[in-house]
Amino acid sequence: MALPPEILSLRRDIDRLDQELVELLARRRDVVRRMREVKQAHALPLRDPEREAAMRRSLVEHGQALGVPGSLVEAVLDAILEDSRGKVG
Repeated sequence: MALPPEILSLRRDIDRLDQELVELLARRRDVVRRMREVKQAHALPLRDPEREAAMRRSLVEHGQALGVPGSLVEAVLDAILEDSRGKVG
């Protein structure tokens, strides 16, 4: 059974968005690497728990305003921060 053209079009949209998400993650990892270098050059701590908490609150609020459940934002952010900590720590 052939799929309706609308399904194929929507799948292409999803594929493009997923590619963009991966590209954004790669760009974020590069910024984290540069941040690590600058912090090390200035003998600053690599982690800033207060900044992380503020960022988390802001992103959850922003996501909820866009109709994205806070739990999804939290889960994605947890994975991103875990990766960042692995790169900086």
